[in-house]
Amino acid sequence: MHKRGQTGMHAEHIAEFNIVEPGHLTNKLDQIMSEFHPVTEVAELRQQTRAIRQPRYSRSRLDKFAGELISLHAEGATIAELQRWLRKRRISVQYTTVYRWITKHGKI
Repeated sequence: MHKRGQTGMHAEHIAEFNIVEPGHLTNKLDQIMSEFHPVTEVAELRQQTRAIRQPRYSRSRLDKFAGELISLHAEGATIAELQRWLRKRRISVQYTTVYRWITKHGKI
């Protein structure tokens, strides 16, 4: 026990600190690096990524009008015109939604 006002470390506390020799650190690093295999690490990471990713099966509201949208676009209709055509059929979608759908399905 420390008495009030006493400073310093006792011998038993000093013994807890290991003095590391210079060669010891490189040996430890070599040991860690010899256990590290980047190919297996990447394989494990990719397997985790596949497990995390969820497949998307939701259909777009535009899929119902695929034939019409592709035909209209092939005839020269702009994305804004396709958006207005969909609005007449009570399908309210953003410009970018139509653009992305056409990019994916209509081969811009």
